[in-house]
Amino acid sequence: MLSIAFALKMPVLSSATVVAGSRGLNRTILWAHVVDIPEVTEWLREGVLWLTTAFSLRDHPELQNTLIPQLAQVGVVGMIVSVVHYVDDIPPVMIQQADELDFPVVTVPWEVAFIDVTRALNEYVVNERCAL
Repeated sequence: MLSIAFALKMPVLSSATVVAGSRGLNRTILWAHVVDIPEVTEWLREGVLWLTTAFSLRDHPELQNTLIPQLAQVGVVGMIVSVVHYVDDIPPVMIQQADELDFPVVTVPWEVAFIDVTRALNEYVVNERCAL
């Protein structure tokens, strides 16, 4: 089973930094998915590792205050945020909530292509299932 901790050891995530929720790094990734809309919880499912540029967060401070608990309730296992282009840092309220809920929040530099991350993680998941 692909845990977030194991995924962070993969070459594609070598530049990743855990910024919150480190006690939840043992969560199992069933799929990795990219979504960048304010209604993100409608598009995610249990077991998903969410990748985002945070474009939908920067202009919605009310979403920053409620997002992490909503993601945890849906069963999302964690989030990877591309930083510097749209946001420089994860808002403090989100870091606090992620730590309280053991919800991993990971940042990667803008140069890390999400297509490479989702391909590596989803291929691992599919190959693992095929091996069973």
